[in-house]
Formats: sequence, structure tokens, C-alpha cells
Amino acid sequence: MLRKPVNKIAPSLVLSLALALPATSHAMRCGTHLVQKGDLKYEVSSKCGQPEYRESTGYIDEERRGKRIKVLGLEEWVYKISSSYYRLEFKGNELVKIESRGRI
Repeated sequence: MLRKPVNKIAPSLVLSLALALPATSHAMRCGTHLVQKGDLKYEVSSKCGQPEYRESTGYIDEERRGKRIKVLGLEEWVYKISSSYYRLEFKGNELVKIESRGRI
């Protein structure tokens, strides 16, 4: 029985796991446009069009010294660009997170 040394298998295993996990990005390209953290919803939709999936995921109710300051909605948008999926998180109207889900 032929056994492969562990030191030759481990790098392949680590690479496979890394590709399967979502990667946080600071920007995403839609054609010739760049979408990045801090962009507003209307900017993202004008650059990339309507998302494949869109869902309200909750809200944040901020208080200071017992007084309500603001309520911000949380929303998730998913885009399929080429053969990759991108998950965008909005807090209020602002894009706060971009995750790449890799190739499908």
C-alpha cells in the first residue's frame, strides 16, 4: 500500500478549504464600474442593475443615553457576475460588506 506523506496532502487540503469559504472583499467590479464599501444603494443598483436576490434581514435600533437616535434596516443583496456570486450587506442605505462566494 502506497501512502502519501502528510506534508504533500496538507497544502492541497488547506487550499481546497480556503476556496470553499467566502472571502471578504473591499470592492467588486460590475462591467466597467467599481462598487465598494461605503457606496449607497442607488449607486450600486445604477452600476450593477437589480440583484439576483434581495432580502431584508432585520434592523438596528440605536440608542444613546436612553434616547432613540435612529433605526437602520439591514439588507442583503446577491449578484451573480460571470460565474461568481457576491453577497452585499447594507446597513441603512450604505454598503458595509462585500463577500465573494467564488466560482460555481
